[in-house]
Amino acid sequence: MTAKKADLALAFLQSHPHSAAALLEQQPMQEVALFLADVPPGYAAPVLEKMLPQYTAKLCTHLEAELAAGFLSRMEISMAAAVLRHLTPLLRETLLGLLSEKNSLSCKLLLDYSDDQVGAWMLVETATLPAECTVTTALTRIADNQANADVIYVVDRSGHIQGVVTLTQLLRSSTETSVTAVMRPTPEPISGRTNLIAAGDHQGWLMADTLPVINRHQQLVGCIRHVDLRKGMEQLDTHIDVPQGADPLSSMLEIYGGSLLALFGAAGDLIGMESRGRS
Repeated sequence: MTAKKADLALAFLQSHPHSAAALLEQQPMQEVALFLADVPPGYAAPVLEKMLPQYTAKLCTHLEAELAAGFLSRMEISMAAAVLRHLTPLLRETLLGLLSEKNSLSCKLLLDYSDDQVGAWMLVETATLPAECTVTTALTRIADNQANADVIYVVDRSGHIQGVVTLTQLLRSSTETSVTAVMRPTPEPISGRTNLIAAGDHQGWLMADTLPVINRHQQLVGCIRHVDLRKGMEQLDTHIDVPQGADPLSSMLEIYGGSLLALFGAAGDLIGMESRGRS
């Protein structure tokens, strides 16, 4: 096995994670686990995100807990939570304990919802501003906050939504202006307990592609993007698509005679030996 072929296998994982996931899902799980154990997490995590959560959860049972947690920490929170909900309570708690405090708390919040509800697929780290702050204060808070700032919700001290503002609007406003003077009406919020299918018909999508998510007390708990709503609905479908025709996977299978996993395995062996040689 040459380093060139190892690079080819890793490049395939990086460039075609969906096709790689479809292939690996059809292979013996123990072999897949052995391969992923020697693949850099940055290459493996995007592929795991494309797998069915049920499959990835079973795969985690064949991996060292620290390694499985490392993969989950590199995945989107909603996808990591989707995997965790399919684990046994003991393994779930073990992996949650190995995640960072922020990721662990975010996953626990999403796990409070069933996987067919909006709350399971929302973005927990949603940018917010207190209603009484000025534009200057708002810009400082946003710069210090790592949350998604594409949409910024203005809330009162009880967590109720007052309006929404964008970074562009803030940058174009006078520094001492109150954010309440800059904000615009918020699209109709959606309850975290709303069924995904029902959420698809929500009128708020006519105004925006991201909607605020509220709890039973009408408090903001996150936001959901339409793309994540669709992702959640797709994950509820357990059908595995097998690439056909001109898909990159089909071409790779033709070149390697249907034994791409063998190439992956050999690449994993080489990567593992190189890693051990450096340690």
